[in-house]
Amino acid sequence: MGPFTLMDLIGLDTCLEVLDAIYAESRDRRHAASPLLRELVTAGLLGRKTGRGFYTYDKSENAEEETAQAAAPTVGVVGVGPLADAVAALCDRAGARVGDSAAKLAGCDLIIEAAEDPEAARALLSAAVRAAAPGTVIAVTSVDGSAIRQAMATGRPSDVVGLHLPDPAGALAEMSATVATAPDVADRAEDLLARLGLTVVRCRDRAGFIVDALRLPYLNDAAAMLGAGYADADSIDAAMRLGCGYPTGPIADLDRIGPERAVTVLRALHAETRDPALAPAPLLVEHATAGKPLR
Repeated sequence: MGPFTLMDLIGLDTCLEVLDAIYAESRDRRHAASPLLRELVTAGLLGRKTGRGFYTYDKSENAEEETAQAAAPTVGVVGVGPLADAVAALCDRAGARVGDSAAKLAGCDLIIEAAEDPEAARALLSAAVRAAAPGTVIAVTSVDGSAIRQAMATGRPSDVVGLHLPDPAGALAEMSATVATAPDVADRAEDLLARLGLTVVRCRDRAGFIVDALRLPYLNDAAAMLGAGYADADSIDAAMRLGCGYPTGPIADLDRIGPERAVTVLRALHAETRDPALAPAPLLVEHATAGKPLR
């Protein structure tokens, strides 16, 4: 369940009341209710209980129309490691042909860079772009903050989009278009990724895409709570699983993705926004440096 659906279910008036109470105590601007939330409540649009909130709820919902599935594209995978393996497996499940040599890249509709770090990615992209045919869509995953730096390094920034697979084995793909991405390229990239069986969500070229920009600040708050001795790891996880219905508690989630990755994303978010609240919690940095999980 997404955040807007959850707020509609809880009731926007209830959300506003709780946020106002938290803000009155913390004076943290992250807890201040957004103007849009206040506007919806003032208008009496409170979510499911009034039939409209962030979404409109109609008792007679139309069934989704089925569309014919287009042929899977030919995909070039550039890089080695777990992500490259996961992308290759994704292509295999979709019935897509995969090219990983210079000769095969020339016939690809889409090239996905799946290197393990941005510096290695730039070297691989340089070679891949020389082999790729004009107009081939290039998706970069190893972005340190936003995708524009990687895009400019290719020499063909109009053909480049950012790509993030929050769960490489899952069905979600986050795609960002940079200021240099050609509009038709962004549309073709979305279509090609959809033909691989992915649900594509588009966002601006910013650190964290959508998932990490929302998830990591929440996980960072949990790490700060743990570091301050406010509650232990088991209590924090149980509260969020049983109280909010999350499938995994934040401390367990941090250990799953790894403190090092969490710190990397948080530092990118902090560098971009300069928001002190996005600086990694000291406990998280300590565990990332030691290479140890929080539990």
